[in-house]
Amino acid sequence: DTTNGDYGAYAHNQVFDQASFAPLLQGLAAASGEGFTENAAVFTQQLAVQANPWFGIAGGRTVTVVWCYLNYAETWAAQFRGNAPVAALVEQAVREAAFPHYDTLDTALTATEVNLLSSLTAWGVAGNAPAIAALFQPAPGPEDVPRPRCK
Repeated sequence: DTTNGDYGAYAHNQVFDQASFAPLLQGLAAASGEGFTENAAVFTQQLAVQANPWFGIAGGRTVTVVWCYLNYAETWAAQFRGNAPVAALVEQAVREAAFPHYDTLDTALTATEVNLLSSLTAWGVAGNAPAIAALFQPAPGPEDVPRPRCK
């Protein structure tokens, strides 16, 4: 609710139809697996861009968004089972600091906390490289349409 005084700064942020939010949550939940903690929560979604005059966005285009939610992933943590010191760091961070849900507005994260976040992020991105790489493929344009050759 952007009418709440605490969230007034967000009143002009919308560029996607709010009806797309439920499918986003469902897609992230499905990707992450049982309990939202099994795998990386990465979901690709096609979204129609709505006009947003506040930010000068005309709207009318469709974009592909690869959402990467930084959730705890058992599959990631399982990599450290053979490395007791790292596994202990992960377990402690989960137990004592709600890893990976750190308050990132508080920039007083320790080097260990930053490294755990970066490791989890890199693992999630690398494991979903095809979806992310697809974002950087050139879109077909007029130059890609075969033209008749004149003789």
